[in-house]
Amino acid sequence: MAKRDESAADELNRATNALAAQHDDALAKVERTCANAVQELALATENHRVEIDGYAQNAAEERQRMEVIHEDVVRDWRRHVEELTDTLRASQDDIEELEMTVAEKAAAVDEAMVRAHTYEQNAQRLGQHNRLLAFELEEKTRRLDTAIDKLDEYKRYVAGYRLR
Repeated sequence: MAKRDESAADELNRATNALAAQHDDALAKVERTCANAVQELALATENHRVEIDGYAQNAAEERQRMEVIHEDVVRDWRRHVEELTDTLRASQDDIEELEMTVAEKAAAVDEAMVRAHTYEQNAQRLGQHNRLLAFELEEKTRRLDTAIDKLDEYKRYVAGYRLR
């Protein structure tokens, strides 16, 4: 029995050693797998960090580009607003100048209309006066003709009296 116990103990020892070796192999395999996984995770983490840094760099560059574009747009917008404001002011000045010119011309037209009305009234008065003068001239011409006729008759009478 002692041999048997020894043999069983040896077998148990071998089985234990085999199990320990299998355990050690499995543990080594797990450690290698974990080490590989940790290494892959570290590499993936580094790759992600590099990728994130690239994205951050791209974002920073894009932000700067957008700021430049925004500044350009704001500058162009302000220039456009200033141009429109200047145009509006110029247009307003032109409108005011045109209004003054129109007002001056309207005043000149009004004044010309008043003068034309006055001239028309004067022409009507002169026309009436000319008609009166023509009537008076006609009357004086008739009276002069009558006086000449009387003078001629008187001259004939005097000439006839002398001849007698």
